[in-house]
Formats: sequence, C-alpha cells, structure tokens
Amino acid sequence: EEYNGTSWATSMFLSTPRRYLEGAGTQNAALAFGGDADFSTCSCTEEYDGIGWASGGALIDGRDSLVGAGTQNAGLAYGGSEPSISNSTEEYNGSSWSAGGNLNQARMQISKGLGTQNAALAAGGSGGSETCLACNEEYDGTSWSVASILPQKVRTAGASGTQDAGLVFGGAIAHPAVTAITQEYTIGAGNYNFIKETKSIS
Repeated sequence: EEYNGTSWATSMFLSTPRRYLEGAGTQNAALAFGGDADFSTCSCTEEYDGIGWASGGALIDGRDSLVGAGTQNAGLAYGGSEPSISNSTEEYNGSSWSAGGNLNQARMQISKGLGTQNAALAAGGSGGSETCLACNEEYDGTSWSVASILPQKVRTAGASGTQDAGLVFGGAIAHPAVTAITQEYTIGAGNYNFIKETKSIS
C-alpha cells in the first residue's frame, strides 16, 4: 500500500509472499528482502519502482527478522535469524549484495531502519527466546562499533531518522508486555534519552 499523506491506496503485490521481511528506500524506489516464506528463510530481494515489483539480487544469507537501512541503490541488511541468530551485514549496490562488517552482538528483531548504508544504527533487538537487549552499535560503511546503550531494553521496535538523530519507539520489553515509550539518540551527546514515556501494557 502507498501513503499520500492522508490515506493509503493498494498497489501491486510482492512477487513472493512472506513475513518477517525487511525493507529500505522510498515510495518510488524501495527494496524488500529476506523474510520467511512457508516456514523457510528467504534470500529473495525485490525492487519497487512506484508501480510494481521486480526481482533483484539475492541475499548471501537468507534470513528473517532482520533489519534494513539505506536506499534501493545503497541498501544495508543486518542481523536476523537463519535460523540461528545472525551477526551478518550485507550491502546492496542496486543489483547485488556483498558482505559488510559483522555486528559485534548477533541479534534479531533490531529496531527498524535507522540511517544509511554508510551511517547506520543497530539499536536493541533480541538474542532469542523473546529476550530484549539494550545494546546499540554504529556502522560507518565498513565496521560496527559499540555505542551508548538504550535506557530501555526493547525488541521489534519502530525507528526512524539518522545515525546523528535517531528515534526508537514502541516495541516489546518483556513477553508479553509492549510499550509506547520513545527513545531519542543524538550522536553529539553520545547517548540515548527518554523524550516521552507512557504506561506499558501487558
């Protein structure tokens, strides 16, 4: 579905039905990659041009519950489950994936989509068995470095922004509890801060 600032409209279907996939890019130049198709990890990549989906280069490591950042021609895929918890990072150049630097902490369900191929964040996530992690790492296009931790451990959270100014919001904090908290990261300050906290619900 496509959003125009007011409402959603149905567009073309993905070629490969799947869940726990990840994406990157914009409405008219998007990527969809990885996921779980019929209880089997998927390596397929699809590219969207604003009208329909076309096949792109396959991931080196097929996996689900991964996270992505960047654009259609400069994408990033990291973490996930294949089915073991992964620390793998891959970079997309518009046609194929190549290996990047591994995460220091292998994990899945990392907060979604923070930054670009050369300046990404990996905030929170899970080490398996519905655990929640507070770890945070910064990617410079070559390798990951450990950064200040999240105040609140969280997995499957939403995220937006850049490496310099990122937001992490919502997510799971302990099975089955979820949260509406928002956490803000400012690279100049070197840490995360709570900017809004509301009651968690179980």
